[in-house]
Amino acid sequence: MASIRSALGALILATTSATASATLVDLDFSITDTTRNIRGNGTSTLDPSFQPVSFHVTVRIDVSKPVHPDEESLRGPRYEEGAWRTFDPTVTSFTSTPFTDELLPAAAVGAETLRGSFYQAQLGVYEDADQPMPVHTQSWFRGTWASGIYGSSTRRDHSVQVALRLTAEPLSWNQFHKLTPEDLIAFFQSQIGVVYVGGFTESGQSLALIDGASVYQNIEYIGDMSIHAVTVVPEPSTLLLGLLGGALVSVQIGRLRRQT
Repeated sequence: MASIRSALGALILATTSATASATLVDLDFSITDTTRNIRGNGTSTLDPSFQPVSFHVTVRIDVSKPVHPDEESLRGPRYEEGAWRTFDPTVTSFTSTPFTDELLPAAAVGAETLRGSFYQAQLGVYEDADQPMPVHTQSWFRGTWASGIYGSSTRRDHSVQVALRLTAEPLSWNQFHKLTPEDLIAFFQSQIGVVYVGGFTESGQSLALIDGASVYQNIEYIGDMSIHAVTVVPEPSTLLLGLLGGALVSVQIGRLRRQT
């Protein structure tokens, strides 16, 4: 019986290790109250016939691989406005939306650019040369999926953006350390359910030269956004290791039961 307990303990350990070593994070955004805007050469019109739709967008980020790994992520606090820190995660995928087929040029599929940025500033007031007094902390996150095709007389662009910005109580200066992957995950988890008005934008722009004149059009969808869920995703290799470990433990348990 003790051997069986040991085998079960090994199985639990393998499963825990598979979860702990994950570096991919899925951010599930809920989009509501969308509007459709049509912009042209000097015009902007809100489409009155558009019926608002609600949907979800999932952005997958790799928090173990910031975009600028060699850049110092903490500045200050000896700056006029205080200190700031950055951690730009690598965005690995964006799910499509109900508007993507309309706005994304077919020729641009497969040539998309994914970008992610996270920026946090500790703004302060200097009462003397050495001791800044923190006033508040501002945080920004932006994830972008962009693509475009360009010709001699035409240009088409498509972009999707999720963006959030908030102001919070200041941290003490000794708490304002370099950002870590765990900090980033904790920040997103703290924002679950918070609504950011106009935080979602998807647009399709076209510019054409017709009879020597530029004809511009931009169809833009804007919606309110909130984080619905934050899910840490184990890496495939880690999952495989956990499954193999579980299979080996199962075989061992079977042998022990036959012996008893």
